[in-house]
Amino acid sequence: MNQSGKKRRGLKPTDGLKISKARAEGVAVLLDEIRLALEWNRPSILLAVQKNNLPFGKAEILLEESLRAMNQYVIRVDLCKQISDFPRLLFRTPESRQPVFFFSRLDCEAGRGRDVYRALNLHRETLIEQHTCGIFWLTSEEAASLVRFAPDFWAFRHRVVEFAPERNLRKIDRER
Repeated sequence: MNQSGKKRRGLKPTDGLKISKARAEGVAVLLDEIRLALEWNRPSILLAVQKNNLPFGKAEILLEESLRAMNQYVIRVDLCKQISDFPRLLFRTPESRQPVFFFSRLDCEAGRGRDVYRALNLHRETLIEQHTCGIFWLTSEEAASLVRFAPDFWAFRHRVVEFAPERNLRKIDRER
């Protein structure tokens, strides 16, 4: 249930996927934000933050499967590897089906990380103009660097969802 007392819809995980209640709730919040953005044809720049640098894995899988159930598709963007293609990716997508972007790896080795933050600052308006629905999967260090090195981009974000470390895992109910 969400804060208004209504059941959340759209969470359709793989059978046997175990995920903590807090993580499932975070995914539901992201899914609700994306659903509203698509419904109202507006951009949605979401930041998913977790303390450690372990992969989000289960949360990403659950969200991607839920998006597929909504007839949406995901484009994964490794910003360290695809930073030069980043703006072009936003323009290449067909208008008929708006993708949801999963952006990851803002901090790069050998100082390239600053290039990523600079590109996000420069292209923040492109994200909004193209009605981009994107989730930036970040560590808490990357989120702190985002505030410091890309403050203009930080100001354009729509929501930040913090994920606690998984502790009490449970099987997600398909009828949710």
